[in-house]
Amino acid sequence: MHRIAFTLLLAAASASAQIPSAASPACPVNLFAERQSGVVLQRAGDAAKTDSPQSLHVTVHRTETPAIVSIEAILHGLSADPQVMPAAAHSASDLTRTFHLERKTGDKSLTSFDLHMSGAGVLRWVDVISITYADGTTWNSPHPSLCRATPSPLLLVADR
Repeated sequence: MHRIAFTLLLAAASASAQIPSAASPACPVNLFAERQSGVVLQRAGDAAKTDSPQSLHVTVHRTETPAIVSIEAILHGLSADPQVMPAAAHSASDLTRTFHLERKTGDKSLTSFDLHMSGAGVLRWVDVISITYADGTTWNSPHPSLCRATPSPLLLVADR
């Protein structure tokens, strides 16, 4: 019985990991953040800790025109240092990094991007704070958490 319950729980977690965050009425895009694993090689005798960067792959869903030329986003994470955290689900992050992302040459629109942060034990969410469109208009978020993608806690090690 426990095995069946665990299987159903794992299936539900996998299904929820595939659903993009719904755009709020004030956010012009739907975002999907997915954790990425990296390969780190370290000798067993090495005492030094290797800092492997944490990564997120973010997909931007937008069906309307004009195309997206660039996005400014803030990545939030927690340091890898031991710490005590309150039980609150949305406690503050102690690491942030701002990214200015542009579409690749030849691409019609910016539809996905990868974000990396060294020194982070876990990446918690990414906030899109501005979007620039091909027609020259810009959308700016009136509140940092308005256009947010929170990755699923599920990490598929052999996914990429």
